[in-house]
Amino acid sequence: MLALMMLCISLFGGYAAYLEAQTTDCLDSTQVASSKELGQALAYHMSQFDETFSISYIGKSRDFEQTMDEA
Repeated sequence: MLALMMLCISLFGGYAAYLEAQTTDCLDSTQVASSKELGQALAYHMSQFDETFSISYIGKSRDFEQTMDEA
């Protein structure tokens, strides 16, 4: 009975760690195409006090400067 209980606890803990890693991975490699998305990505990383992060801009290159200004 004790072994079954420990197995359940370890499975639950492992699954929780897996879900946290999935969420973190999605937010670490952000792709944005609009000023709203860029602003949200910047706000997230700043709220986490991230010293370094990467945001990929997938919009039109001619619109990049305006997107940065709006964000």
